[in-house]
Amino acid sequence: MDCCFITIYTLLLVLNEMSKKMIKSRNYHKPIIWEGNLNDDCTAKWAGLMLRAEWMDENYWWWCVYDMLDNQNQIDSSNEYNEQCIGGEAARSEAQDVAKEFLKNELISELKKSSEALDVDKLISELKVIGISAGKSIVVLLKDFDFEYSEAKNKVFESPVWKGLREQS
Repeated sequence: MDCCFITIYTLLLVLNEMSKKMIKSRNYHKPIIWEGNLNDDCTAKWAGLMLRAEWMDENYWWWCVYDMLDNQNQIDSSNEYNEQCIGGEAARSEAQDVAKEFLKNELISELKKSSEALDVDKLISELKVIGISAGKSIVVLLKDFDFEYSEAKNKVFESPVWKGLREQS
C-alpha cells in the first residue's frame, strides 16, 4: 500500500513539474500585433505576455507589460519612471522593449538552470527571434556565459542567423 502511494505521489509531482514547464512554454516566434485603437487604447498578446498602451491626457501615454503565464503579474509599467511617454508609438515601442528584455532574461535564466550543454547557435538564434540585436547578443555571451570578447563576437558573427553581418560592419 505504501509503495503504491509513493509511486502515485511521485507521478503527481512529475506531472506537476511537467505542467509548469509546459505552461511557461513561450512562443515568441510570432510577430507582435497590436489590436484595438492605436490612437487611444491598444493591447498586444505575445509569447504569453500582454502589452498594453493607453492614451491618458494631452500627449501622455501609459504602457504596461503583464506576464499572462504568471497570474497576470505586472512586469513593468510607465508608472515606475519619472519621464512621461509622449505618443502612442513611443508607448508601444517602450512596452515591446520591456517585453523583449524580460524574455531575454527568462531565456538566460532557464539556460543557466539547465543541466544540458549550452547550444550557442541556438541561443543566438532565439535571441534574434526575440528581437535582441547582434551587439546585445555578444554582451549576453560576455556577461552571462563568461565568453571572451573575441570568442563572443566570432560566435555571433559566424552564427547562421547573423550570416553576412561581419561583411556589413
